[in-house]
Amino acid sequence: MIRMATYATAAYDNIRMLIGAIGALYFINSGLTLTDLAIFQMAFSITVIIGEFPLGVLSDKYGHKKITLMAIILSAIYYLMCLFVKYPIVLIVAYVIYGIALALVSGALEAWYIGLVNEAYPNNTEKINYYSHYLSEIRAFGNIFSGAIGAIISFFFDDFSIVFILSSVLMMVLFIWMLKLPEGRMVELSEDRIEFKKLLRHCFSYMFVGIKNRLYLFSSVFFGAALIPIYHYWQPFFGDLYNIESIVEKSSGQALTVVCGAVFSIYSLLKMITNRCVRKKLLSILSCNQIVLYSAIISSLFLAVFCFTSNIILAIIVFAIIHSSISVSQTAINSEFYKLLDKNSFATTISFVSLMTRVTNTIFLLGIGCTISYFSVNFLFFGSAIFMGLVAIASVYFFQNYTQARYVANDVQVK
Repeated sequence: MIRMATYATAAYDNIRMLIGAIGALYFINSGLTLTDLAIFQMAFSITVIIGEFPLGVLSDKYGHKKITLMAIILSAIYYLMCLFVKYPIVLIVAYVIYGIALALVSGALEAWYIGLVNEAYPNNTEKINYYSHYLSEIRAFGNIFSGAIGAIISFFFDDFSIVFILSSVLMMVLFIWMLKLPEGRMVELSEDRIEFKKLLRHCFSYMFVGIKNRLYLFSSVFFGAALIPIYHYWQPFFGDLYNIESIVEKSSGQALTVVCGAVFSIYSLLKMITNRCVRKKLLSILSCNQIVLYSAIISSLFLAVFCFTSNIILAIIVFAIIHSSISVSQTAINSEFYKLLDKNSFATTISFVSLMTRVTNTIFLLGIGCTISYFSVNFLFFGSAIFMGLVAIASVYFFQNYTQARYVANDVQVK
């Protein structure tokens, strides 16, 4: 049952990634501008920021699976509404709906999956690390094909809209599939669990009490901020490398579609390999904190190299290494934190961390948007590399101080 739940959980992101390599190209080829895309993205971001935390509370209150199913339906509606690309108002509503879907699924999907793992292995929290990397592995494996399929369909049919229709249909198939899977509750519903104030108290007590929890919040928020240039500006970067003058032209648009599809599939393949290596080998050799540190440093170093890469083949390889190491570090730190969470407020707490990360990312995006005309994309990547390295070093420094202080306290108690 865990294996089927892993496939279903990964499938949601795999379907979303069908348009991962061609989403922005679809809107631009349809006549929209970067300013239009920024407005849509702002509508999406504001919706998620407003709804993520309260919807996470609803997930703990009414059940993680129910909330996840609602998110899947809304996602299917979003893809269909994107077909009305000539009507900006419809697209704004579509992005609001998609924001609600992502806010719903933010804490619910992971909480549902971890709940099933806890049910299967009630006395073995190390399985959370194992299955978290297994989930990342399966997600990456599916993304190898989903990103490539989306790009290939767009290339051969010369029609991006087909991919959006396919995404909507597959979301409904996933909805039917998940109906057959168990609820996977962390604990049974009780009066304590469904009280809103108690959920909030559980969330904030576990989030801010304890150095590990505060360290996780710090790492998640600022590590996520460091990744903004990677997630938002990689397509224009490869477009410049490929010397494409205008992606509105048919030939140029098709060429960039192939390039972006190749990038997407290659870094997904390496993400699958690295997470499998961690799951099979490194978890028995290194601690999760060591894995987080080493992978973050690798990301930072290769991101610095990426800034000065002028060969497109080398750029694809380096970019794949960056993404795979980022995936490993994020999975490792998340799985460690999942062990500490109160089962009554699991989704609420995850949603709160995600909310703080999104708020920080929005602030950074606004800053980048106001200054992007003064800097090159390479400068953003280099700044991201430095910032990521500093966050990794600071996280390790604080954790080591915490560990040493704990050992000293234990020695005093023994004496």
